[in-house]
Amino acid sequence: LKEMGLSKHLILIGYTDYMLYRDVIFEWVMPDDLILITGGGNMGTVWPRLDDIITEIIATYYKNPIIVFPQTCYYTDGILARKRILRNKEIYLKAEKLKVFLRDRTSYEFFHKNFWGVESFLAPDIVTMLKPNIITKRNNLCLLCLRDDRERDCKMSADDFIRMIEENGMDVQTFSTVSSYAVSAKRREPELKRIYSQIASARLVVTDRMHTMLFSAILGIPCI
Repeated sequence: LKEMGLSKHLILIGYTDYMLYRDVIFEWVMPDDLILITGGGNMGTVWPRLDDIITEIIATYYKNPIIVFPQTCYYTDGILARKRILRNKEIYLKAEKLKVFLRDRTSYEFFHKNFWGVESFLAPDIVTMLKPNIITKRNNLCLLCLRDDRERDCKMSADDFIRMIEENGMDVQTFSTVSSYAVSAKRREPELKRIYSQIASARLVVTDRMHTMLFSAILGIPCI
């Protein structure tokens, strides 16, 4: 957005602000305002509340140009998932200026098949555009970052990973990209730099979290 000269016209509305003030926001949005919805893994049945919010925004501002930044789109099998697909498709199709970006080919092909008629594009996660300049000493250290939420699908425990890594002659340190405290808009950059520095100090990262993999990639750190 900065490169396109749009950042000076940007109004950021966080999740909490939207939930509290959506009626007020509605009064201020003009029909030609461009609405940008953040990327992530929020489309589908894994995080239904977040999927509901995306759908609600599209339904509310269906006359506006809307861009959904690169998302993962995943629906489980079953009646409820099929009902959600049908509901979302009806809402998406009504928004004629909607453009949805998918960040992996599986999501793109699923979306293209189940939401035909909705303009969609395959594009990498927006994190890959970042170019952090972090200079730090690399240690004989392996960082282990494992999910502890509903998306976790790993059969090995953290202890199993730690034992295996230590047997290969590396020190292990566990960490997470999810903070246990609220992060204000002003604190986002410092928090990101803290995570960058931690990853950049390692020789190897082992993770099942997509953004840990992407952070490793943009920092040039080997990652499994």
